Order: sequence, then C-alpha cells, then structure tokens
Amino acid sequence: MVHHFFGPHFLGAPVFPGIPNFVLLLLIIAAFWYFARKRHQTVDGSLQDSTIQGEDPQRQLRDQNEALQKEIEYLRRQNELLQTLLERQVKREGN
Repeated sequence: MVHHFFGPHFLGAPVFPGIPNFVLLLLIIAAFWYFARKRHQTVDGSLQDSTIQGEDPQRQLRDQNEALQKEIEYLRRQNELLQTLLERQVKREGN
C-alpha cells in the first residue's frame, strides 16, 4: 500500500531519471532546513559574541561614526587642496 502512494511516480514523472520525485522533495526540504538553521545560528552567534566580549552595540556605532567623521574631514581637506591646485593651474594656462 505504501508503495502505491509513495512509488516512483509519486508527484508525477521523475524530474531526473532514476531518482523519484519524493526523494528529491525530501532532499530539498532537508537542504532548506539545514541552511535556515545554519543562518539562524550564525546570526545568534554573532550577537552572543558581542555580548560575551562586553562591547556595547551603541559604543560600536559611536566608534564607527567617529571614524566616518574623521574620514569626511580628511576628504574635505583633500578637496580644498585639489580645488586650489586646479585654480592655480587654470590661472597659469590662462596667462
């Protein structure tokens, strides 16, 4: 009786010859479950690592913000210097 329900033509003709669709369905479900579980563990693990190390997420954000602000200042200074060099070059070529 079980062979009648879950035989080689369960869910139609086989997609890959020699492998019943029911086996493929089980493999797809197992793969999805494995990767979903693995992703969930990775997310939880990263959160646990930051709490174990005792680092405050707000502090990390502040540090990143400060680093970005420093880089913005550096780029502004570079931009000003490049603009003055460009103006000098234009004046030399204009004369």
